[in-house]
Amino acid sequence: MSNKIVGIDLGTTFSAIAVLDSIGNPEILPDLKNNRITASAVYFSSSNETKVGSEALSAIKAEPNRVVTEIKRHMRDEVVYSLGKGEWIDKKFSEKLEDEFTPAQLSSIILKKLKDFGEKIDKAVITVPAMFANDARQATIDAAKMAELSGYESDTIELINEPTAAIFHYANLPGVSISGKVMVVDLGGGTFDVTIAEVNGKKVDVIHSEGNPNLGGKDFDRLILKFMSEEYKNQLGAELSIDDVEYLLQAEELKKILSTRESHAIVIDGPNGPSKKIEITRNQFDDLSSSLIEAMKLKMDSCVKKAKLQKNDISQILLVGGSTRMPCVISAIKEVMDKEPTKGVNVDEAVASGAALYAGTIADKSDLNEAQKDAMSKIDLSDVANHYFGTIAQTFDQERQTYFQYNSIIIEKGSKLPVAKTNQYSLIGDQDGFPATVTQSDGPTENKEFVHIIAQEQVEIKNGKKDDEVQITFSYDKSQIMHCTFEHIASGKKHEIQIKSKTSEEVDAAQKEMKNFTID
Repeated sequence: MSNKIVGIDLGTTFSAIAVLDSIGNPEILPDLKNNRITASAVYFSSSNETKVGSEALSAIKAEPNRVVTEIKRHMRDEVVYSLGKGEWIDKKFSEKLEDEFTPAQLSSIILKKLKDFGEKIDKAVITVPAMFANDARQATIDAAKMAELSGYESDTIELINEPTAAIFHYANLPGVSISGKVMVVDLGGGTFDVTIAEVNGKKVDVIHSEGNPNLGGKDFDRLILKFMSEEYKNQLGAELSIDDVEYLLQAEELKKILSTRESHAIVIDGPNGPSKKIEITRNQFDDLSSSLIEAMKLKMDSCVKKAKLQKNDISQILLVGGSTRMPCVISAIKEVMDKEPTKGVNVDEAVASGAALYAGTIADKSDLNEAQKDAMSKIDLSDVANHYFGTIAQTFDQERQTYFQYNSIIIEKGSKLPVAKTNQYSLIGDQDGFPATVTQSDGPTENKEFVHIIAQEQVEIKNGKKDDEVQITFSYDKSQIMHCTFEHIASGKKHEIQIKSKTSEEVDAAQKEMKNFTID
C-alpha cells in the first residue's frame, strides 16, 4: 500500500483518511484502535497536550470549555474559539488572546492526527462541501499548510467537492454498476449537498450542484435536544443548554437509535438532577424534523430543474454522509424522486475513498506502480462551478440620467472547471484609480445588495482617462479557488487579488502557535 496517494474527508462530525492500495483501489486507514472514522473534535489539556477524536469527546464532562466540535461550520467565519470563554467569538471585535484558535488552526490539528495513521504522509487531496464559499475553501487550504500537507500538482493543496468525490468512488467500485445521470444526496454533520452527474464507465461529468452549507445532521440533533429540554423542564423546571456538547452527543445517539427503532427512552442528568425516563418516538422526531426535510426536498427538486432534467432522467440516487441513514431522509428522497436510493456502500467512507482516487489521477506517475497507473488511466473527472462570480460595475441610467452600481457576472454557476473568463469595462471618467471588487452569489443577480463581496481593493493608476479599457480576468481552478486580475490597458498596470488566502508569514505564525501543543 502506498501512503503517497492520499484523500482526506475533513468532516463536521467525523473525518477519514484513505490511500490507494497496490492495485489502485482506495483503502481507509484506521487509527491504532482500528476505528475507521475519527470524531472531528479537539481537546486542549491544561498541560498543552491535544487529543483528537473519541478521546477528545470523553473530556467533555470534565472540561467542556476545552473541547471544540463542529469546527467545519466556522471555516468561512472571521471567528476564533476561546478556551477561556468556551465559545466562538468574533475575531473582528476581540483582542488577540493566548487561548484562542482559528477554525483553520483547529482543523490543522485534526489533519495532523489523520496523517499519523500512515507513514510519511505529506501530500493529500482534501474534500469540501460543494456549496463551500471561497473563503471556506481558502481556510481549508490554510489548515492543510499548517498541517504540513501540500498538493500533487503544486505546493497548494488540491480540493474536491464531497459529492463529486463520492460519485467518483461509486463509479469505480468493483462489481457495482453506476451509469447514466445519477444524483448524490450528501447529508453530513454540518452541510447538505445534492449533485447530479453523468457517469459513463469510469468517466464522471458533474452537471449541477445545489445545497445548504448550514443544514446538516447537527441541526437534527438540536431539534431532539430542544425536545429533551422541554420534557426535562416539564419534569424538573429547568431548561437544558441547546449548545451543550454533552447533551448534543446524547441527542445524536438518540437520532441514531431512532434510525433502527420506533422509540427510545433516556434519563437526563440536567441542572436540577436526573430526570425520569424521557421517551421520543420516530414519528415525533419526524414531526420535529419536517422543516429541515422540506428544505432538503426543495434543494433536490431545484437541482433536477436547474440541470434541465426530469426526475425520470435520473437513473440512480446515491447516498453520502451518516445522516442519510435516517428513515425520514430516505422517505423524502423517494417522495421527490419516485425511486429508492442505492444502498450497500459505507456512506461514512465514500468521500475519503473518492478523494484518494482523485489524488491518484493527478499524482506524479513516478509515485504510482504499474497496476495503479493502469487503474488511474481509466478514470476521468469533470466538475463545475457552484457559485456565480462577478464584480461591481457602473452603468448609466438614461431615464434617471445618473450612474448606478450593479453586479456584473463574469463566471456563471455550472461552468466546467477549470474556467477562465475575461470581460471588458471602461473608466467612467478621468481618474487615478478604480475599485477592484470580487463578488460571489448563489443566483444570477445584478442587485449588488444580494451578493457576498469576497474581496475589495483599490487599483492605483496614473492619468487614467475616460473610456480607458479595463480588462478583468477571473480564473477558477479545479479546486474551485478564484484568481483575479484587473488590468488598466493604457498603462499596462495589473492588479492581482489573492482572495482570503493567508500569506506565508501568517500561516507560519499560526503554525508556530500550534507547535506549543503536542498531539496525543
